This record gives sequence, C-alpha cells and structure tokens, in this order.
Amino acid sequence: MNSAFALFEIIFTRANPGPWIHLLWLVIILACYLGVAYLTHYTKGIYVYSFLDSSPKVLNSEGKNIGGMGVYSAAYIVGIAIGIVILFCVAKGLIILRKWLTEKKAGMTGKFYGGRAMGHGEAELEMQRQWEKQPGEV
Repeated sequence: MNSAFALFEIIFTRANPGPWIHLLWLVIILACYLGVAYLTHYTKGIYVYSFLDSSPKVLNSEGKNIGGMGVYSAAYIVGIAIGIVILFCVAKGLIILRKWLTEKKAGMTGKFYGGRAMGHGEAELEMQRQWEKQPGEV
C-alpha cells in the first residue's frame, strides 16, 4: 500500500520534489535502523535479516547455507543504501517531469495558483491567500 500511496502522490498531487537534504536524512534513518538490527543480534542472539550475519558461509551436507553471508553482508548493506539513493532520484525526477508536463506544457497551474509559482514549503501554505486576491475574484 505504501508504494501505491507514493505513486498516487507523485502522479496526482501538486507536491514539489523533496529537497536534496532529505536524502541525507533517509540514509541516516537507514543507518539507525541497521544499528537497531545489530543491537537486536547483540541482545537476543538472532539476526533480524539473514544477510546481516557476516560470519563465514557454512554449508550442510545438502549444500544449503546454515551459516552467515560472509563478505556479502557489507555488499547487501551498501546495495540497500545505493537503492534508496536511486529511488529518491527516480521519485524526484518523476515529480519534476510531472510538474513540467502539467504546469509548463499543459498550463494546468491549479485553482490556487494566483500567478505565482510554488516555493519549497508546504502545499497548504502556498495557495493564494484570501487577502492577496484581486477585487472581484472568487
């Protein structure tokens, strides 16, 4: 459902793309989550995700891994960090594309446009205020 809501917001709203500083905070939150996962292993003795186990691979008689991921553990962590950067950039690009298509090409600036472009704040605060309207406007 989160992906559906995110896609809806990208396509159907007039929201601006997130600033680049948000990417830093996403990576910091991801690192904190990783810390909690390793803290869980330290306190409970289990890995929340099997790829976090950096102990060497141990194969049983059937060839199934019963140990950790070995050196691949760090690759998983870096891959997830790279993934969040890519997803942020894709979402930002799609929002910029949507704004260009709707506002520049199609001229659909919206009911509360009032002749000014959106800034970088909240959408609710960027509509045309009642006291800024011209006399006779509804």
